Formats: sequence, C-alpha cells, structure tokens
Amino acid sequence: MIPDDSKNIQHGSPQGSVQDAVARLFDGDLSEQEFAELNDRLENDPEARREYFDCVSLEATLETVFYPPLSRKNQRSLRRAEKSEPSSVIRKTLRWSAGITAAAAAIVLCVMYFTPTEPAPTETKFRVCGNSQWSVNGTANPSTNTLTRGAEFQLYQGVAEFKLPYDVTAIVEAPATISLIDDRTLRLDQGKALFQVPTEKGKGFTVVTPHQRIVDLGTEFGIRFSNKHPDQLELHVLEGGVRIDALENNNNSPDQGTIIKKGRAVLLAGTRVLREFDNSQTTFRRKLPEKVDILFEDDFESGLLPEKEYAVQIERYAVRNASGKRFPGIADDTTWHFTTPPSAHEIFAVGFETPSIKRAAVTAIAPGWSEGGSKGAYGLRPSPISTEGRQHAWLNGPATNGPTTSHITLDQPISAGTTYILTADVGQTENFHGSQGSLSLHGSDQGFSNPIATTTASPPRGGWLREQSVSFTATSDIATGQKLGISISCTGGPQAIFDNLHLYAIPPTTTPQPSTHTSSPAEPNTPPIITELSPANGTTTGSPDGKLRLSFNQSIETKAGRFIVKNLTDDTESMIPVKDRRVKVTGNTITINPPTELADGQRHMGQLNGWETNAWVGIFNPKGTGTRYHHGDLRDSQSTPGTIGAMEGPTMATFDSTPPNTWIRRQLGTITPHSRYTVSLAIGVRSDSAIAPASFDGYTIRLTSGDTILA
Repeated sequence: MIPDDSKNIQHGSPQGSVQDAVARLFDGDLSEQEFAELNDRLENDPEARREYFDCVSLEATLETVFYPPLSRKNQRSLRRAEKSEPSSVIRKTLRWSAGITAAAAAIVLCVMYFTPTEPAPTETKFRVCGNSQWSVNGTANPSTNTLTRGAEFQLYQGVAEFKLPYDVTAIVEAPATISLIDDRTLRLDQGKALFQVPTEKGKGFTVVTPHQRIVDLGTEFGIRFSNKHPDQLELHVLEGGVRIDALENNNNSPDQGTIIKKGRAVLLAGTRVLREFDNSQTTFRRKLPEKVDILFEDDFESGLLPEKEYAVQIERYAVRNASGKRFPGIADDTTWHFTTPPSAHEIFAVGFETPSIKRAAVTAIAPGWSEGGSKGAYGLRPSPISTEGRQHAWLNGPATNGPTTSHITLDQPISAGTTYILTADVGQTENFHGSQGSLSLHGSDQGFSNPIATTTASPPRGGWLREQSVSFTATSDIATGQKLGISISCTGGPQAIFDNLHLYAIPPTTTPQPSTHTSSPAEPNTPPIITELSPANGTTTGSPDGKLRLSFNQSIETKAGRFIVKNLTDDTESMIPVKDRRVKVTGNTITINPPTELADGQRHMGQLNGWETNAWVGIFNPKGTGTRYHHGDLRDSQSTPGTIGAMEGPTMATFDSTPPNTWIRRQLGTITPHSRYTVSLAIGVRSDSAIAPASFDGYTIRLTSGDTILA
C-alpha cells in the first residue's frame, strides 16, 4: 500500500503529499475539505495530475493481482467472515472496496477532463472571392471568417466557399441566403450551390430548404432555386446519391424519402419530382474563383420610359466636391424637366375600313394596293368573326395557283440602322381552314416577289392571331434610296383575313458617349457647378441606355441625400439615395439608372433601353398580385389569372409574337486575356391565345466578337 507520511496537500507541498491524499481517499479517511483541496490542486498543477495517475494505476494493479474478483464462493466466505470478524474490519474492507470503485471513476473523469483531445469539428469557415458583397446577421462584409450556428449569411454578389465539419465543402453563388443549423445541417433559403461530400465522415450531411430536406448518401450534388416558382428547385446529383425527405422527417429515418442517384437532374416541389432534364445543361462552380467582375447587369427594371414627362430634383447637400472640405452643398437644388421621345414611331397604318363597302368583293383592298397573284379574288368584307360589322381585308386562294398577294409601296426611303416592324392581325373563318397568312417587307428595287423579311401565321379556325409581326434592321447595302414596301399574302389554303396593319420605325441605337467636359481647376472650398445634363433640360429627347447623367465643373463625391425622379405622366415618384447601387460616380459625372415603374400587367412595346433588336420587343410587368389579365393584355378570349402571376418580375423583357430568328443584343466591352466569361439569365414562355396556344421554337445565347461566335 502507499505509505502514510503526510497530510499536507496544499500547493507547493513536498513530494508524497498527493500519494498520501490518494491513499486516504481509497481508505475513506479523506475529509470533504481535504477532497476539495485535492481536486483544486489536480485542476491547477500538471505535476500533481501526473502523480495522481501513477498512484491510481499502482493501486489498480495491486487490486488486480492480490484481490481476485468476487465469485459466488468468495461471497459465501465473506458472509461467514461477517460473523467472525469485528464490524470495524468489515467496514474498512468495504470502504477500501468503495475507494477502489471511486478511484476507477476518478480515473475516467480525470482522463476525460485532463487528457488533451482533438476538439470536435464544430467550426464552419468561409471565404469569399474578390468583388463579393455579403453580410452576416445584417452586418455588411464583417471581419470574420467563421459562420456560427444560427447566423444568417447573405451573399449579394460574387461566390463564397464554406468549409463545414466532416470534410463537407459548399461553393455558393450569389444571390443566396444560408444559415448553419448544426455540424451536419445547413439551411439554404435561396441561391445556387454545389455540395461536395468526399468521405464517409460527411455521410448524412443535410441541406434544409423551405420545402424539403436533402440528405447526403456520400455524394456531390448541386441545388439551384427557381426564380419563377419559389416553391421549386433544381437538384443535380453528380456523384453518389441523395435522399429527399419531407421537412417533418427530422430523425433522418432511412426508410423515408425518394433516392436520387448519380446522373439525374430533377425539378422538385417538396418531395415530388415534377420533371427531369439534362444534367449537362446546368454548370456549378467547383472551386472559389479569385474574383468575379460583373461587367453588365440588366433586370429591365431600370431606365427611362419613352413618351413620358420627367422631372428630376437633387437634394441640396447630396453632392460635394472631392477636396474633403465642407461647403454648403451644390449651388442650388436643381430641378430639370424633359420629355422622352417614342422608342418606335408609327409611319403607316391601315384598318381597311371603307364605309361604302358592304359585302361584295372589290377589285382593290384599298387605294394604292396592287394585286400580286394571278388567281383569286380579294377585297373588303365584314367578317363573321368581327364585332359590330367591322370590315377586314380578305384574300382568296386557291393555293395551288400560287399565293394571292396584295402589296403597296410607301413614300418612305429605307434608312440605314433603322429597324422597321410590321404588325397585323391575321384571321380565318369557320367555313375555311388550313389557310396561312404571310406578312412581308420589301424594297422597291426588287419588289414584293423578293421580300427582305417575311413571316407566316396560321390562325385558328374561326379566330385571330393578334399583332403578328415581321421586322428587319436596314444595313447600308439595303439603304440605297429605295422605298419601303409592304405585302400580305394568302398561302396554303383558300382564304386569309387581315386587319390593323401598323408599320413602325425605330431609329438607330447609339452608344452614349462620355462627357467631353474636362474638370477645370476650381477652388477647393467652392461647391461644384452643373455643366451638363442628359437628357438636357426642357428638351424632348432621351438617352440610348435610359440613364440620367449630370456633369460638374470639378471632381465630386456624394455624401448623404437623394435624387428624386418623378414620372409626371404616370404620377409616380422614385427616391434614390446617393449611395444606392443605381447611382455611380466617376470623376466629375454622376450616372443615375432610375427604376422603371409600370402598372400591373401593362406592356410598353418598342425598343429596349441600350439594346439593339430586330424584333417587336418591350417590357412587361407581371407582379402577380392577383390581378386578372383580360384579353387586351393576353390576346385571348377571356379573362384569366393564367401563369402570369407565377412569372418573374416586376419587369421583364419580352418578345411579342415574333417570327423565328429574332434577337436582342448588346455590346459589352473589350475581351481580356485569361478571363472566363459567363452569361446567365432566366427565360420564360407564356401562351398567346386560349384558342391556339403559341409554340416556342427555343432560344440561343451567344457570346460573340464581331462576326465570330465565341460560345
């Protein structure tokens, strides 16, 4: 046994005091105070802990060698000894046994408490690439690289990489919202993310979304939320497999949920698979890039609208000079007014209304129109599918003798760079079906038989296709002084009907030029003076990209205040803080991109701000507030909630019944070496007619350099 040579166990006591305390602990002779003192010393003295382990190990070894475990025979001998041995001896033996038990427990506790162990993997580290914008719990770009449990991480711009416990990595692209539930559970409320779980340690890692739980089964998978339907998301399984559980399955029960394996890409609504699609069509970032430069961004929710009267006001202290000295703001709180021109102006229109015509066919549709087909009658008739006896232009086949065509040449020279758009309603009666109506634009040099642009419409039996369109942008080889011509034809059947022809011209789009004004030396304590406004005050003009610009006589900066942009035509007003993302300051120039305010469901057709187009395009606002869109908006036969409320918004670019191979395009800038360029956008399709839903031929996204297609 351990010798009993001292009862002093205070800090700094001689060698042996810990041994004595442990021996008396085993014998049950250590008081409560002495036990507390021993415990305190073990917590604070590494040498004392080493001595303690030596004593406990020795005592445990002695007990193993000299005191075999109690068997039933030993227990009977002990009961006989109870009758012959004094009670004090028995109590000492029991105390000794209790001491050994306590020592064993103490060994376990001390090993747990004092032995250095690897900390549990509870930290989630993150990094963001250059030019990223993010926040943690509302604090923008905080000086931390650790995401704690419950903290909300919002990524507004760029890419973030998360290193989670158990070898799990997530690469997240903006915009995204993330929070950490625990070491194996991440919540993703929006965004696009790739999750890599390369080892068995990460198996069971779970991504919780607002509508399902995605449980890893040893894999790599990507998630992308749908912008159009907030309750849907894309799931791409690149390696291994995942299990899709309902939100209420919080115990990770393996007998629940659908298994999605490698190679599958599905659209999910909750745990339900809506459809599958090609896994190769969506790419996910596999590593954190050095930086992300956003060269261009357009959600079509900003820019001046055509044919509107605007007033713009600057709050007095919003703009200051760049010298760092204070002064009383700009010279005055300038307000300037202007009216934007139409983006497309009408140069020809005809409704085919001639009061003297009743029911008989005539030899000409209207004055100036000529026959182009060798067979078939044509003229004006009131249509059975019209309202209030309205008259339309009728073209009769038969198609076997070639198309019946009527054409007219306008007193309108074709101008280089101008886009011409012809629209018309094309119909068909109940009695005749299978006919097609075509619209064409031609030049006077080649005539109607060699159109510059043409499109064909197949109206439903007894119905109309409204605002069918054809367009082209004139190049210098076409703009030779020849006049512009229009032709309508009946092809492929016995009869086609036309009405409401409109021809529009969109002037060439020019790139906004930077201000030629150079900053002149100014006193550092003088307020800046406005030298140029675009659009200019009191004019009827606009800017090609729909932005406002102010130039000053010196370099400026913005401090605090607002720009107030009023659309006097629509009675709307926008308050834009000077530090808003829609305001940019470059040297002595301020550029403002005002928000576009459209009524729910209203469309404005024509040119898109800053874009080139060869089609009849515009912007559309399906806010999805429950408004029922009537036939005037959707061109169908009845009011309907349709799918409009589910589409993106509040403002989108839209093609309106365009023929194939129409486009919008934009010049972005110079291509730099060793750079990777990526284009992303959302595309939606809606039906034009309740009678004959429109077909969609598909879309193409191109990156080009001149005439060279890069991707």
